[in-house]
Amino acid sequence: MNLYRVYRNYCHDPEDVRFIYAEYPEEVLKRNAELESQTDYFREWLDEVPFGELIEDLKGREEIFQMLPIKGFDDFAKAVCHYIDRDEWSVEVEDVPNIDCRVYAVYPKDITCKDDVQLVYVLSEITDEETIQDCILDELAYRESFDENFREHVLENTINMSFNEKFWCDEKGFIFRQDTPFKLREDFVAKIEDKSKVDEYLHGFWEKNVDEFFKDRPEFGELFKQYIMYDAEPDIFDRAFFIYVARKVIGTKDWFEYTVREVKPNE
Repeated sequence: MNLYRVYRNYCHDPEDVRFIYAEYPEEVLKRNAELESQTDYFREWLDEVPFGELIEDLKGREEIFQMLPIKGFDDFAKAVCHYIDRDEWSVEVEDVPNIDCRVYAVYPKDITCKDDVQLVYVLSEITDEETIQDCILDELAYRESFDENFREHVLENTINMSFNEKFWCDEKGFIFRQDTPFKLREDFVAKIEDKSKVDEYLHGFWEKNVDEFFKDRPEFGELFKQYIMYDAEPDIFDRAFFIYVARKVIGTKDWFEYTVREVKPNE
């Protein structure tokens, strides 16, 4: 049995990418039609579509209408979905490693293409749920550490729209107002007792946040300070640095949020 990725040609929703075990691609499309026909979106469409339009869409497959009184609405909906919707979906087989493992699909909050959804493999001998989630996060962080967009985000030496922005935030968020040029929030300024030492206060605030983020690897924090404050070259950072950062920001609003679904046969 193979594992297939079946996806809508224009992806924008988690339900537009599915993983199905089957022998052949045609089985995948039939199973996908069954799942799709159960969605609220499809049921609403089928309930509201004019009957004449449905007849036109099913031209040449009028026998589908005979299923309604014989097999019931669910089978009718599945057949309609399979016939009308199948050209909107594509199927490709996944290269699953030849090991005894569980398969997990990682769905980011925002999906724009099929490859946004990643598969992660965890050894079957690992059964503790917390350990499984750690394994998934470790793998995602390792992959993301190579990603060019992620590295650019981390290395962007600005105070907003970058990894560095998180160190200019307090419990209320970004400490600057969204003006041009940037101005500090009034409630943040109120915290500064000596208004003649605003720059000194800001530097200490930023450095404290950096130290907190890198508290488990303070040497990485020192490198980041050198990079931001003294324009050190990016090559001071090795892969371990990017893996550390990725592991801490993946799953948060600072990078991308995600949900995990285990992929099982016969589901």
